Amino acid sequence: MTLESSMLTAVFVFIIGGLLFAVFLALWTYTDAKVKSEQPPFLWVLVVLLVPNFVGIVIYLLFGRQKTEQPAPGSFKTPLITSGIVAAVSFVFLLVSAVVLTVLNIPLQNLQISFGNFVVFGGL
Repeated sequence: MTLESSMLTAVFVFIIGGLLFAVFLALWTYTDAKVKSEQPPFLWVLVVLLVPNFVGIVIYLLFGRQKTEQPAPGSFKTPLITSGIVAAVSFVFLLVSAVVLTVLNIPLQNLQISFGNFVVFGGL
């Protein structure tokens, strides 16, 4: 396995971990907004996912959680378990990619992922 293919594998694992984290965040936001917000839950999912640097989740936590009613007992178990599994798997993917990048001694400053003109991840 060459250095280039190892780097591509690490980047792929990193992207998958990031996507799984985004899915977890979207599931949690949708489930929470369905119970605690007066606005449509899909709107809050868009805000959380599209506003960068976790500012979207802060906006949702400050302004989106208006209702204080508690859901019926047991109604949160399935989404909570699903979200927990997705979060654990995404953490493992991110951890594995970080270890691979460290072992291969690949500086993140030189790493850039782009699709056409859209840069997904660029080094500093």
